[in-house]
Amino acid sequence: MASTTTYGTRMGITTGVMKEDLSDIIANISPTDCPFLNAIGKSTCNNTTPSWIVDDLAAAASNAAVEGADVSSAYAARSGGLRWSNATQILTKLVEVSSTVEASDTAGGANKMKYQLGIKLKEFARDTEWALLNADYNAGGASTARQMRSLIGDGINTGWLNSATYYGANTLYQWSSTYANTNDLTETLFNDVIQASWAEGGKVDMVLASPTQKRIISGFYGNTKAAVNSDAGDKKVVFTVDVYESDFGMVKIVPERFFRTIESPTGTFYDFVAVIQKSLWEVCYLAKPSTEKMAKVGLSDRAMISAELTLKAKAPKGNGLIQRASRV
Repeated sequence: MASTTTYGTRMGITTGVMKEDLSDIIANISPTDCPFLNAIGKSTCNNTTPSWIVDDLAAAASNAAVEGADVSSAYAARSGGLRWSNATQILTKLVEVSSTVEASDTAGGANKMKYQLGIKLKEFARDTEWALLNADYNAGGASTARQMRSLIGDGINTGWLNSATYYGANTLYQWSSTYANTNDLTETLFNDVIQASWAEGGKVDMVLASPTQKRIISGFYGNTKAAVNSDAGDKKVVFTVDVYESDFGMVKIVPERFFRTIESPTGTFYDFVAVIQKSLWEVCYLAKPSTEKMAKVGLSDRAMISAELTLKAKAPKGNGLIQRASRV
């Protein structure tokens, strides 16, 4: 046993003899995956309220004409489609680094402004994903920020997938307002939503599921229709559903960490599963993401990351939404 008077390394902790051994590698484990943003199309617009036309085909019906008949009675008036629009939303991230920190030899070793911008760019992508999924529509005003109509909005009636104005009632499936184990997602309900979307003309190819719902969907493998990750070399199967083969096509199952949990006016919490066709959605940029160095203020340097964008829904009713009472 060493004497308490022995001059050792532990003395250095309090006396300052030991040189600090601090790694120059800064670990960052925060998730940065943004599946909805990365999966859908990209386009541009030229004003703060871009508009587009959504049209429907007439229902299929019996169609037969008499040879040589006068066809004047076959002409029928039809609408020119519906004009929809959305508000562009401005997203920003600010960075400020003191001149002293930039000049110092600090842990991490990198240019501090460059490092902070890298962090903020990742945060910016996460904020964009969150807005595309959850933003509450607001046309904005002189002192109010514009917010886009997002995929689910406030979870009640402001999103593309839960407003009857845009979505219709046929493809919205909702659990009982009181949570119970019997209200968990079932494979039958999951397929009902895919079928309803298909009946409206959609070709669903992606499912965004909250973590709890993703685990439930992974349990569908028992019907032999769900593909799972496998490694033939290790002779093992990882029971995580990547692709589900429905009667109406293959759909990729993706966990979505940025769906917010919605509290209804009655105090019930909900989470979501969005059943979508990727080609029916676009991120529409008025101003694409950019980084701008700001004017120097005192003894610090500043920069801003910004973009202005909205979510364009080409045909919401060709998609599906599952909303459930949450266990939280």
